[in-house]
Amino acid sequence: MILSLSKKLYSELVFRKALYWLKSEYQWTMEENEGEWLIKLNCSQEDFVNCNYELHKLLNDYSLREKIDSQTDDLKLAIIRKALKDLSKE
Repeated sequence: MILSLSKKLYSELVFRKALYWLKSEYQWTMEENEGEWLIKLNCSQEDFVNCNYELHKLLNDYSLREKIDSQTDDLKLAIIRKALKDLSKE
């Protein structure tokens, strides 16, 4: 079974993290063409439905994490700078 998903929806990092955390019984390979990620799954039709559900749940999770990380980078850096500045005063 092959899942075809647009590269515009998720970054490669999001895809790879989601695929990494799929259950081990879901064997997969990842390929790409110009505009899509192609995920080949070696499973039955019933397992495909479950795997597809699980993959989309993980894609959503890692996509949200990626957005939150990008939106909080400045805050994280400010906290680190403040902590290091306070440590250097001691």
